[in-house]
Amino acid sequence: MKSIKIIENKASNEATIEINGIIGGGWFEDGTTKEDIKDTLKSISALKVKVINVEIDSFGGDVNHALAIYNMLSENKAEIRVKYTGWSASAATIIAASGSSISIPNNGMILVHEARGICRGTLNTLESYVDWIKKTNKILIDIFVKQTGKNEDEVKDVMAKDNGDGEWMTAEEAKDFGFVTNITESMAIAAYTNETFINNNIKIPKMSKEIEEKTFKDKVLNIINEALESSGLKKSDDKKIDELIENAVKTVEHESYEEKINGLEQENEALKGRDSKDVAEKDDLIQNQVSQLSAKDEELTSLKAEIETLKAEALKGNAKPVELKENGDPIINDDKKDSAGREFAENLSDHQKRNLSKNTN
Repeated sequence: MKSIKIIENKASNEATIEINGIIGGGWFEDGTTKEDIKDTLKSISALKVKVINVEIDSFGGDVNHALAIYNMLSENKAEIRVKYTGWSASAATIIAASGSSISIPNNGMILVHEARGICRGTLNTLESYVDWIKKTNKILIDIFVKQTGKNEDEVKDVMAKDNGDGEWMTAEEAKDFGFVTNITESMAIAAYTNETFINNNIKIPKMSKEIEEKTFKDKVLNIINEALESSGLKKSDDKKIDELIENAVKTVEHESYEEKINGLEQENEALKGRDSKDVAEKDDLIQNQVSQLSAKDEELTSLKAEIETLKAEALKGNAKPVELKENGDPIINDDKKDSAGREFAENLSDHQKRNLSKNTN
């Protein structure tokens, strides 16, 4: 919850409050909530003013908060005078309808549209949500009919333009329809280029969490300010200023995409290099292990062959009878002719030696 500044004018017995940002608050800014207005009106009631000036600069937000604020202002004992200070839309126009008078600068614009939202779930859930949208539209139509003096069909037609998204109305168009009661002098160029307008009007590209909203908007604001200083635009150059804002957004968006693409390319190259090195190291390790296993396999094969040879010679009786010493150990003859017998004797176990000694005795 934020504290709304109250400007008191004792001489005229008036108080002024500002409603700006997202109605109901948002992810990136506090905005203005129904709770904020409730607390503010309580503070104003102690001042016992006869007029409350409500200055609005908002692109809209939560319809529930907007309706609650509309009701609180409409029921207040003080006279409510609304003044649009910047381009405003959606929920902001609902709040504005609470004013006994509504002014707009001649270069201001407003937008009204049908209720909108996002829903997911079962068929019953979706049907219930559609029913809620229809009922909300009816509530808004009734408010605007009361405000403008137009009939229900005329208000429906305005809200239904551009597939229900509505269309921006100039100050003259808004006055002709009854959404405002009077048009004031043009705002200074700063009203188009101040930070509040930029924060409300710039749409951040949905490309990466790495692109921070504040950074993006700061870049846009810098481009606009530099262009204004060098161009000498006048208050009446509305179209050129709009083009300047649009081009600044596109420029920063393009730069942001390029930065992201360059970062991804560098990351990809780094991954390629690392992958190649990892593959090479793993390949060398595998080859080394294969070589070691091959050597062990050859050694094992050779040992098996030697054992089989010894077994075969022993079974055929090719081995020369083994002579034993007095202690039972076999007598080893160094003659190469007796090598088979020597190898056979060396591989005898103690148990086999004792058995051999009994048989020879």
